[in-house]
Amino acid sequence: MENNSLPSNKPMHVLYVAHNSEVEKGGGASILLYNLMLDMKKRYNVIPYVLAPSAGELSNKCRENNIEIFISEYCLWAMIEQKKTFVEILKYYPRKVREYFRLQKIIESLQRKKFDLIHTNTSVIDIGARIAQSLSIPHIWQLHEYGCDFLKPVSYVRQQFNNTSAIIT
Repeated sequence: MENNSLPSNKPMHVLYVAHNSEVEKGGGASILLYNLMLDMKKRYNVIPYVLAPSAGELSNKCRENNIEIFISEYCLWAMIEQKKTFVEILKYYPRKVREYFRLQKIIESLQRKKFDLIHTNTSVIDIGARIAQSLSIPHIWQLHEYGCDFLKPVSYVRQQFNNTSAIIT
């Protein structure tokens, strides 16, 4: 017989971190994230919340399903299909500086929610790991992509992956 409950009756508050604001057009990882949230909400007494980089299809679908969504611009830390050109690198660092200051505001607003877990749905963003570390919350990183061209030093990438609570591939 299948056990469809968490170990306690207390609901689990999970922040799901998305890499884009689409579902159907966002690709397989986006569809998986959306379906995972709905299933966890329905079957396992999980209260899902979403952090997305912009408003879009995902925020609309979350609102339709009474899932609270936080919108704050953040950028990728890896490139999959683009080439890591000098121009792309020059564009990246000013975005990351802006993200650093936004991150402090994100953390301030999220710490009131008392999340039990943060789930990052892709390897191309590191903001979920950074929030989890700042708030001392367990972090699960679900990796879908292989062969990413990271825009940060390998030592930093390795450190982030090593500091996460679990990695799903």
